[in-house]
Formats: sequence, structure tokens, C-alpha cells
Amino acid sequence: MPVGTGTLYQWWLVQDVVRYDNLQHAVGFGVVGRATWEALGRRLAPPPGARAAVAWWVVVLGAGAFGALNEVVEWVLTLTLETTRVGGYDNTARDLLANLVGGVLVGGASAWEVRRGERVAGRPPGAAG
Repeated sequence: MPVGTGTLYQWWLVQDVVRYDNLQHAVGFGVVGRATWEALGRRLAPPPGARAAVAWWVVVLGAGAFGALNEVVEWVLTLTLETTRVGGYDNTARDLLANLVGGVLVGGASAWEVRRGERVAGRPPGAAG
């Protein structure tokens, strides 16, 4: 999508600090990390006292892993297509950092939600059950 003389993908939200693409990565892969927790949480079956910490880690690692896979796909596209507008090492580093930030933030919200759910269910943190 064109914005000014460039594209929305390349648009700086905060000049030389955060681009639209970085925000998109943080939100998108944070959500992907949360989806990873939703898919694996019951299968992992962490004990109640550890569920919040495990949720945080699964979200962060899911966001990072799927974000890294996305960067590999972008790299392959730069090798096979003449124009991708994906960028170089700086873009990749910014994207990976944004994936991490999104995973940490959404992971924190997920851990808080898990902890809150345990309290609402009447189980103090760490109780068996």
C-alpha cells in the first residue's frame, strides 16, 4: 500500500526507531505465540503453580520460532524474486526484535490471565489440582 513516496510496510512510526512493519511483527507474532500456547497448553499440562510461567515461555518461544521461520521465508523470497522490498540485515534484526517484544508482552498478558484464572477458580497459586 503506497504511503507518501514509499509503502506502508516501510513507513516510520517513530523516525529511525520503529517502522509500521515492526509494529505489525510485534502484534502479529505475539498473537501467533498466544495461539501456540492455546494449542499446546493442555497437552503440556503444567502443574497449576507453574502454568503462568510455562504460558509465558510458550508464548515467547512460539512468537520467536514462527517469527524466525517468517524471516527465512523472506530471505528465500529475496533470492528468488527480483523485487521484494523486504530489506536487508537491518530489517531482519528489527523484525526479530519486534517478534521478541511482541512475544514478551503477549506472554506477560497470557501469564497474568492464567494466574487470574487460577485465583478465580479458588486455587491459590501453587496448589495441586
